[in-house]
Amino acid sequence: EVISGAGLKLVERDEYSESGRGIYPDGLYRILLQFHERYKHLDLPFIITENGVSDATDLIRRPYLLEHLLAIYAAMLE
Repeated sequence: EVISGAGLKLVERDEYSESGRGIYPDGLYRILLQFHERYKHLDLPFIITENGVSDATDLIRRPYLLEHLLAIYAAMLE
């Protein structure tokens, strides 16, 4: 999903949860790198307090968590 002046715009290449939210692990990777660049002078750890997906059948939950953990790991290696 892309936030624009008119609201949310669905992008066909993205996966979506049951609640209609886009699933984009690379977004987590990118924002972690941006936060690191912006706040590295503070020398403080990042704490991610929540990350989940709406999935009543649990079919996408495991891959969702794995892909997001891999994105965090990749950001840590940078």
